[in-house]
Amino acid sequence: MFKSKLTFFRWYVFGVIGLLAVWMIGGNLLASYLEKEIDRKIAQKVKELEEQYPDPEPNDSALKLEAILLKEFGLGLIDKTDGQGVFKFGDYMGYHPDFDGSHDEFEKIKESLDQYIHNQISKPNDEIEPPPEELQNYLESKADALNKVQNHVLNSELPKLNTVFETIYLLKGDYSVVSPLDSPEFTNFQKILALDILEKQRQGKNQEAREMLEVSWRISQLLKNYSFITGKSLALTIGEFQTGVIRKLDNLSPYWQERLLEHDYPLSILKTIEEWHLSLYNVTRNLDLYRDTSVLTLLSSSNPLSTSYLRLSAVDYYGTMTDELEGLPTRNVCSPEEKVIPNLAWWNLLDNSMRIWIISANEELRAAKYMLELEFTQKILQVKELAKKQGKWPDSIPNLDSKFCPDRQYIYKVSEDGTMTISLDKQPEWVKDRDLPLIYSDRTPPQ
Repeated sequence: MFKSKLTFFRWYVFGVIGLLAVWMIGGNLLASYLEKEIDRKIAQKVKELEEQYPDPEPNDSALKLEAILLKEFGLGLIDKTDGQGVFKFGDYMGYHPDFDGSHDEFEKIKESLDQYIHNQISKPNDEIEPPPEELQNYLESKADALNKVQNHVLNSELPKLNTVFETIYLLKGDYSVVSPLDSPEFTNFQKILALDILEKQRQGKNQEAREMLEVSWRISQLLKNYSFITGKSLALTIGEFQTGVIRKLDNLSPYWQERLLEHDYPLSILKTIEEWHLSLYNVTRNLDLYRDTSVLTLLSSSNPLSTSYLRLSAVDYYGTMTDELEGLPTRNVCSPEEKVIPNLAWWNLLDNSMRIWIISANEELRAAKYMLELEFTQKILQVKELAKKQGKWPDSIPNLDSKFCPDRQYIYKVSEDGTMTISLDKQPEWVKDRDLPLIYSDRTPPQ
C-alpha cells in the first residue's frame, strides 16, 4: 500500500514537472514566435524616431528661455532629471545662478490666476473683466521680465525640448529615464502670458496683445510633437485656454485661421498611443511590474514560471489595443459618447494596462472635442476679419458646415441691436463640461 502511494506520488511529481517544462519551453517558444512581428515594429519605430530627432538636447533658445523664466518668475519648463537623464545641462541647472529663482511670489497669486483665466475664457462673448488687484500688481512687477521673454522668443529660433526622449528609451528597454518636461510649471507660465494678453486687450493695447499672443504660441509649439501622453495632455490643457484668449482678440492676421487647424491633435495622440502600446508591451514582458500587488504576486519576469505568461500577456495586450486603436478615429465627436473599453483575453490579468488604455483613449476623445472648438474659433476670427473689411458685421458668412461634426452646421445672425452671434446647432452634451463654449456674441465690430 505504501509503495503504491509512493509510486503514485513519484508519477504525480514527474507529471507536474513535465507539465511545467512543457509550459516553460512551449510557452516561451510560442511567445517568441508571436513577438517577432511586434519586435520588428519596435526596431522600426526606434530607427524612425532616432532619424527624425537625432539630437536629444534642448536647443540654445530653450535653455536661454529657461534661464529667464527661472530667474525672473521662479518657473521653469525643464525639470531636473536627478541623474536619471542623459542631458548635458542636468548638473549645470543644479548650481548655476542663471537657474536660481524664487517660486513664492507666483504661489501667492496662483489660485486667483487660475480662477480669473477660467472665468474669462468661459464667457460666450468678447467681454474681459478687470483682473483682481493682486494680479494687476503682479503684472506690473513683471513688466520688464515679460519684455525679456518677448524679445528673446520673437528674435530667436523656436525653443526646442527633446520630443521623443522617454519613448525611445522605453522602446529600447531602458526604464530608468524620466521625462524632463515640468508640466505644472509650463502651464503656470502660459497662464501668466494669457493674463498679460487679456489685460492688454482690455486696455485697448491690441497690437501689444497680439505680439504677446505670438510669444505664447511659439513657446507652446515645442509640445506639439512631444512623443509622450503627458506632453500631449499638456498641449491640450494649454491650447484650450490659449484658444479662449484668441477669441477675445481683434485684428488678428488671417494666418491665424490657418494656424488654428494646422495641427491634427487626435492624429498626433493616436501616434503617441501606438508608441505607448509598443513601450508598454516591452515593459510588461521585461519588468517585475506586478510583484507588489496582492493578486499578481508571482508574476515577475525573473520568475521562470511566469516569464512565458508575461510574454504572452504582453502580446495579447498589444494585439487587443491595436485593434481598438483602429476604431477610435471613426467616432463622431458630436454623437453620444461611447465608452471604449477593450477586453483582454480571459486569462490575461494585466488590468493596469487597461487603465492606461482608458486614459489614452480619453485623451484622444478630448483632442477630438478640441478640434471642434478650434474650428468654432476659426469661424469667430473669420467673422471678425469680414467685419474689419466691411466696417460692420457681415450679413452672412460662407462655409457654415462643420468638418468635425458632419451632421451639424454653424448658425450666424446679427440682431436688431447690432449684436453678432454665432453658434453650433444641436450642441453636444459634453459642451457643458468644457471651458470653451460653442456660442459667441460680440456687439462691436473690430476697428
